[in-house]
Amino acid sequence: MCSRARIHIVLLLGFFACGVSAWALDDPTRPPGYALPSAAGTAKTSPWRVNEIVIAKGRRHAVINGRRVRVGDRIRGARLVAIQPDAVHLQSPSRRWVLPLLNGTVHKRPRVERQ
Repeated sequence: MCSRARIHIVLLLGFFACGVSAWALDDPTRPPGYALPSAAGTAKTSPWRVNEIVIAKGRRHAVINGRRVRVGDRIRGARLVAIQPDAVHLQSPSRRWVLPLLNGTVHKRPRVERQ
């Protein structure tokens, strides 16, 4: 009876090991550039972090790495080409990035109708 229990345990561990290997598959529904943490607990990081996006009448800016920037400004070798309510677009000579606003703040001022 003891040997049967050992066989069952070995078989169960084998099934769990097969299931763990499936976790490494890429998810086609994730956005481009998304990186899950690796086994060591580190994720592929970007040199930029979008802290805040401000959109108001006649004014639009973002705070990236703690620095306020507008369209056309350069930050760490890339030029800011667009600011959207949920992301900013950066471009360098060789690459283009879309940086989402994650856990940050979007400031929108409501349009006030004046009579």
